[in-house]
Parts: sequence; C-alpha cells; structure tokens
Amino acid sequence: ANPSAMAPVRGGKKATKKKKGGQSMPNFSWSTGHVIGVAIDLDENRMHWYLNGEEQPCMFTDINVPDGVHPAISTYGGPAGAYVNLGRDDFKFGPPEGFTALEDLARPSASWLARFEHAADVTRDVFARRQLTPRVVDMALSRELVSAEARSLPMEAVAGHCAPAQIHASEMEMLVKDDQTVWARHINRPAHLVFKLTSDDPEAQVCLQQVSLRRQLGQQGRMEGMIFVSDKKPDFDVDFAWCDGFTHKHFLALQMRQQKMQESAGASGTAGAAPGAATPVAYFKTESNTQQTVVATLDRPLRCRYVTIKILVPQQDPSAGFGFGGGGPQYVYLEYVRFGGLLGAHPLAGVIGTPAFAEASAMLMSQLQRHALESRWTAEMDGELVALVQAMARRYNVKPLDLDAVMLMPDADDMVSCKLIKSVPLPVLQARMGLLKYLNRLVTPLLNYVDVTEVQVASTTAAGGAGGPAGAGAAKGA
Repeated sequence: ANPSAMAPVRGGKKATKKKKGGQSMPNFSWSTGHVIGVAIDLDENRMHWYLNGEEQPCMFTDINVPDGVHPAISTYGGPAGAYVNLGRDDFKFGPPEGFTALEDLARPSASWLARFEHAADVTRDVFARRQLTPRVVDMALSRELVSAEARSLPMEAVAGHCAPAQIHASEMEMLVKDDQTVWARHINRPAHLVFKLTSDDPEAQVCLQQVSLRRQLGQQGRMEGMIFVSDKKPDFDVDFAWCDGFTHKHFLALQMRQQKMQESAGASGTAGAAPGAATPVAYFKTESNTQQTVVATLDRPLRCRYVTIKILVPQQDPSAGFGFGGGGPQYVYLEYVRFGGLLGAHPLAGVIGTPAFAEASAMLMSQLQRHALESRWTAEMDGELVALVQAMARRYNVKPLDLDAVMLMPDADDMVSCKLIKSVPLPVLQARMGLLKYLNRLVTPLLNYVDVTEVQVASTTAAGGAGGPAGAGAAKGA
C-alpha cells in the first residue's frame, strides 16, 4: 500500500493535508456515533473511505493484497471503542455500487465462520476415509493456477557498488530476510545492488515481473531508480554508468524506442529474454516524501538470473527539519527488497503476463481435475509424496506450500526412494499434491481448537475399525 497517499482520519478538529502544487486536501473529522466506512477496489488497487455514507477524499492507492484482506483497527491518545460490522448485519449505509460486503451472506465462503465449518467438515471426511466431493476438489486445485499474479521469488544478495566503495553481499543479506533489520547507506553517487536466484543449478532462471522496495518509516525525501536484469553477473563500471543522470522521462523515452523495435520485429506473445545487463527494464519513484513502499513493475515478464537495483541519489527535502532526509548527507534506509514472478522452470513461465496465460492455465487445470479423484491412494503413498514434495521444494528454495503442484516434475533420481508411487503417472502425483496442500491449509487453523490428549486404546481393532488411525494413542477433540 501507499500510506502517504492517505490523509489521516482524525477525531475532533478538522485538519488539512498539503498536496502537490500547494493545494490542500481536507481530512475528515469524526466523533462518537459517527459511522466510518471502508471500500477496497481490487481492480483499481484503491481504498476508499466514507463518513456517514459520504465518500471522503483520503484513500490508499497502489495497494497489493495477494494474500487477502485482514480487517484491523488501531487507536491512540487514550481509550477508544468501536463496533465493527463486516457484513454479518445490515449496513447502516449500504456498500457503494459494485462493491460487496467482506462477509456477504450470499457467499458463505466470505465468512470466517463458514470457512471454519467447511474446514471441519472436510477434515471429518478425510478422517472417515470418505471420497472428497468434486466441489472440494475444484476448490483445492483452483488455488494452483487461477492467478497470473507475481509469486515471491527466492533471491540472494551478490554484491553492490556505490562509487568509490564496494558493497559486500554480507551487508545486503538483511534486505532479502524477513526481519526488522534496516539497511542504511550514504548515497552521494548512484548505488547498485545485485541479487541472483538462489539455486544450485547454474542454468536456472526466474521470470521476473516486479521488484518491491520498502523504506524505513520516517525517512524523508524522494527515492527513485531503475531495475536491470541479466543472465550473468553485471560489470558495475561498464553496464550502469551511462544512465546515472537518467530521470523518469529519459526512461519512458528509452522504453518507447524499445517498444517500437519490438513491434517491428514482431511480438512473440511469451515472456521475453533479458534485453541486456545495461538496459533498464523498469523505473521506480516514490510519489511523496514519506511514501514507504514502491513497486517497480516490468511492462512484460523477463527471464533472467541476476537482478540489479540502481538507486539514484535521493532528492533532498528542504522543508524537512526533522527526519532521515532533512538536510545534510542523503541516506537510504531500506527495510527489505522483494522480487515477484515465477520460477523459470514453471510450466506457465513462458506465458505469464500475456494473453496466452488464461488458456494455458485452463488446460493444466483440466488435466489436474481429471486425475484428482484417483481411488488407489493410501496413507503410505501420501507419506512418500510429501517427502518428494519437500525434496523438490528444497531444490527450488521455496516453502512446500508455495510450490505449485505443476512444479512437481521429479527425475529418475528423485524417484529412487519412492517405492509406492514410482509407477504413478505424473498428472496423478501433481493432482494429489494440490489436494494435500489444500487439506494442510484447512487443518492447520483447526489445531488451535483441538485438545490433543494421549489416551490408552483398548485394542487395535477399536482404534482402526471405524476408519481412524490404528495405534497406541488417539486424539481427543476439545
């Protein structure tokens, strides 16, 4: 999200927020008994605010919520209370045209309680060895391929350069870690940070769609720069110095020339190869002095192994009397860098971000659905499949749940230790993997509501006869 694009919601006295050009945008004030509404437009990536049914000028822009929306409220300045209605009850002021409630009674899947009940029902069916319904199968597999959104890519720091000094990879590792460490650097010349795909395969690539950078909260001044991609480690002295003085207008002019060249050569309709280490493929620029997160989106996905981020000398903010950018040397404080796209080995990597994606995705989905209800499966076969998936996930340096089922493409060496599933057709293995991932997501939240108590089972027959697992212990539901 772009927090700086939202004017604060304040109680009491009305305030204003300055916009570009010296114009002011009024914040809205509220008091006890007022109704504040929020509407999220996932098509335009905006968050709209309402006071007693009337739209207000402040909003979030450029929001990115690939994992869904999680309602939350924070207050400051003393005790406060609020009644939150997500749609279970009638709204005092109805949703805007084209919007629906977060918990829409017409769509049970939108309700947290309905999702909880669904998870419990499916878990009972699995425990009782009942075959999953086609509806559950469709819900499970639809998570695998329905979206062309960028996935998180496993990248690692290589090296950096900010003339005349080199930046070691150890100094940059914090940028790709999920922690609170902040990378700080004084920049009086453009800085270059190089990252590469984390893989033991020297030929492995990613299909890059976007790069996200997040600054530390409170940093003043604008931040802008460019993204470069390549298959080999770039040369700082040769590849990047020519565009040190680039602005966004320079980049747009270069991009327009490249598009004309592509059109004259004929578009391929697939994700393209990297244009060369010295050619910028995306430009990023914060729209305000305090904007934290900025996303550089490529106009088309590109295959590469190395990604270089060029951070131009930050623009000082003369009006900032306090903060990281107010007067003095210019520093950049980055919390993290994230890379989005698909692994190059993904079957859809060649069409991601193109019109051909929908058709190719639908064909793979149809194949998975045809093989999803294979009836010969046993718990022992699932055990081998899980071990195989974990091994493949380690190879790609991703979490097992982040590995698409169609990425399960083992070779003969991978199948050596698989005695039970060695002869199972690959589409069947992939479909079963999609189901297991879905069941894992359903069961995990239920564990918070289960009291697992060890009890003595009288006999093996009693434990296993009703379809439950045989053994010396059993789970007692709370």
